[in-house]
Amino acid sequence: MFLQADAALRFVIDRLTPAQLALPAPAEWSYKKDPTLRDILASYAEDPGGKPGGADCGRY
Repeated sequence: MFLQADAALRFVIDRLTPAQLALPAPAEWSYKKDPTLRDILASYAEDPGGKPGGADCGRY
């Protein structure tokens, strides 16, 4: 099931333009000041909690 969810997420992310990735994200989605969608996706990609067997992903 994880692989299907990962593939679906990749399908959407691959279609985002650089301009869309630079859009502001809600502040409550990140501890970073003035996050962008790129920041949120980068945090997810780096977080071991976003992968099976990873740590708790509550750090966002």
